[in-house]
Amino acid sequence: MIYRTFLFSGIVKSHLWDQTRQMVTSVKQTGQDLNDYLDLLRNKAYLYKRDLESNDEEVTARILADIMQNKGARKKGLIILFTKHNSQCRERVLQQCLDL
Repeated sequence: MIYRTFLFSGIVKSHLWDQTRQMVTSVKQTGQDLNDYLDLLRNKAYLYKRDLESNDEEVTARILADIMQNKGARKKGLIILFTKHNSQCRERVLQQCLDL
């Protein structure tokens, strides 16, 4: 699916907003684009949340917002990733040696 670049003023008229669905009710292309964009953001937030949970990391609205806005607070450097990986490997090798 190709998403067009578009700008929204951030204001949706109340009669065009469906609060239960949290979507725009407009059938115009701009309304459909906004709904697609909202779906995209929801899906990205869900995936980031699931990723944080699977890594046993703290999940807060602030952390998710930082990740979504690419603020880099949660980005890990290559050395940190290698260090974590190496320590996990050491633990596994030690555990296998103890099991023998």
